[in-house]
Amino acid sequence: MRCWRIYHRRFTDARSGEGARRYGGRWNPKGVAALYLACSPALALAEKLVQAPSVQQSDDFLAAEFQIDARHLPAVAVDRLPPDWDAEPYTSTTQEFGYRQFREHGRLGFRIPSVVVPIEYNAVIAPEHPHFSVQVRLIREAIPFPFNKRLLRKR
Repeated sequence: MRCWRIYHRRFTDARSGEGARRYGGRWNPKGVAALYLACSPALALAEKLVQAPSVQQSDDFLAAEFQIDARHLPAVAVDRLPPDWDAEPYTSTTQEFGYRQFREHGRLGFRIPSVVVPIEYNAVIAPEHPHFSVQVRLIREAIPFPFNKRLLRKR
């Protein structure tokens, strides 16, 4: 399956998961590296816009496209997620859930519904997994991804 990531051009490695390790995220606690990917470029854009609402420069972003065998990214049904999986702000229960997927179940990654667009899926990948370099193939990176200026208008 193809997955996408949009990232700021000042970050040179689209695969590290370093930002999630430093700050934590919805599906990983601080200290645990995680690579957040979307299952379409449009969803990657929507996710980036809600995470970085103060985007000023539309040409500061790049995209990366990944290929991952879907067998290594099991989809988690909503009824198997923590009850507050879509809470804003997110809670430690979702971080613990993600941590268990990586550490206790030994998964390379998993797919979960997007909080932003719940009928689409995001993938969360463990870049420290021993099979990461074999199973997660970077197809293209540093693809210029300018945001349409209409998306950046104040509403």
